[in-house]
Amino acid sequence: MEKKSGKTVLAICVFIMSAAVCVAYTVHNFSKSVVYSELGISGENFIALNRNSVLCSSESLGKNSFVALGFTQNQIVHIQNMMHESGAAIRITVKPKKAVSDLNSDFGYGFLTDADFTASNRLKRKAALISLVKGSFKTFAQQQLSLSVCLDKNSKIPAGVFFYSSVPYEVLSVKFTQSVVGWSREENLLFAFSSAGGTVADDFSSVDFTDAASVFSDSDYILPAIKLSFSKTDDIGTYQKQTSVRCSYGNENLLIRRSRRQTAVLLQTSAFSEPFAKLSLGENADMVRSALLYRNEVCPRSDGYVLDPIPTDLGLIVEWPRENWRTSSYELFEWEQFPGILFFDFADYKTQSRFLTRLAYFVEKAGYKGTLVGDEFVENRHGYNAHDYKSSDLAAFFSEARRTDFTLNESELLLRDILLHNKIIVEENGMYSAGSGAIVSISRESPLYLRRTFVAHESWHGIYFIDENFRNAVSTCYYMFDPRSMEFLQVFWETQNSLGYDRSDEYLMQNEFMAYIMQQAPFNVRAYFLGLANRGSVNVNQPELAAYVRETNAEPFVQAADFLNSYAFDNWGLAAGRVHLISRL
Repeated sequence: MEKKSGKTVLAICVFIMSAAVCVAYTVHNFSKSVVYSELGISGENFIALNRNSVLCSSESLGKNSFVALGFTQNQIVHIQNMMHESGAAIRITVKPKKAVSDLNSDFGYGFLTDADFTASNRLKRKAALISLVKGSFKTFAQQQLSLSVCLDKNSKIPAGVFFYSSVPYEVLSVKFTQSVVGWSREENLLFAFSSAGGTVADDFSSVDFTDAASVFSDSDYILPAIKLSFSKTDDIGTYQKQTSVRCSYGNENLLIRRSRRQTAVLLQTSAFSEPFAKLSLGENADMVRSALLYRNEVCPRSDGYVLDPIPTDLGLIVEWPRENWRTSSYELFEWEQFPGILFFDFADYKTQSRFLTRLAYFVEKAGYKGTLVGDEFVENRHGYNAHDYKSSDLAAFFSEARRTDFTLNESELLLRDILLHNKIIVEENGMYSAGSGAIVSISRESPLYLRRTFVAHESWHGIYFIDENFRNAVSTCYYMFDPRSMEFLQVFWETQNSLGYDRSDEYLMQNEFMAYIMQQAPFNVRAYFLGLANRGSVNVNQPELAAYVRETNAEPFVQAADFLNSYAFDNWGLAAGRVHLISRL
């Protein structure tokens, strides 16, 4: 009798033991007499349900090889915990053993369920299994390929996974990961699907998220976000013609401008009328390295109030569908490009006033700075149509209220909680001190064209609060500015009833100087300041200075705008009148 090699004996033993596993199989409850694969997670190997599955990570699997891996009870508990916390997907990473030239190089990947076992608990042949994901290695040469499929939150946990290919390959890993749908080609190729699965293709110009609602519709979290990552580029064009990626999401068209610093943007699906739709990339689609839909780790509400901000580009806020707000009175955002700047959008001026009018008088209003006005004053006075405040002023306001035992209203107490929650102010020894960041606000009561202007004006203040280099650039421009034009501007601020700025506050003067110049596009700067010089009230209060602005054709303002606009574009891809990278078209 011919002597069998040790490897042959091992193969026979593996086959016999694997067969025993199949016979003893019941869904999610494998027999103790099992064979384990080399592959595993968290220190525990998967169960090998056939011979190929034992050494699939170290030996080449030949043509038409089929791998079936079962999950242990501990691994199933791991998946269940992930599903409960944030959602889960099962990802397999494979690689063909050589460059594929055969047109017939198909592969399939799927989950094992009750239906994949016979009445006698034997695993069915691969022809009887239903693949959730199909594709061909021919498309991807010899690249490493990861395939991910999400689990529905209320679906049954699968018993395992299977993979097959018509060409030689190896399985590099099987992992439990967070829920994600889309594709990535940043380092290794990833194709991630909803529970409906799909077909792998090399068309990186679109991704359909329509089926993802079954994965991400979860009352514990807000609607998911699409993260688009981009290849780096130093050539972003000019502010008039900026390098951009065009795309559509559902029935909306978007323009995404490139910035040297920012290599990724978030598209919050709650910003759109169709949260789950198809994303199609147009111009400069080749710049997009990944398009992935993630679960948002942002809680919808806390005790009926919104404390966690939604990170987003400001270009999406102005027309954000109000039906997607988490409360009826306001929505809270965080500027994606400048973390720490919170952005309130209030339902109306009255709501905004209850939150911020007393604060406005305490921080900025001449004759009131440092004092806490009463409730009747707040109810009958209008602070501003839009607001901005730095962390130190916010801390001083709440500390003064604490020191004097002043009773704040419910909205102000909520504001304090939001600031503490987001570490814009911190509580120390019964008082408050500055954390990091700032807040800005607008109201839905303002008409759309003013909302856009207010977003620009107030958001430039936000950057000024948190960025020392920008403050230094503004200071340089401020001290180089024409003195008579500066006098015109400061008298305007001092004499307009709705403003009443304190001219003795140098920080405020430089900040407002910058914001008034940067709140409109450069080509509108001259017309804006000539318009101020032509106002009736301005000509009553300062006729000679108004005449001077007209005589100089507002040229000093135009020159200042050119200086500050160049700084903003070079550093952030922003421009005067535009504090966003994403525009709805």
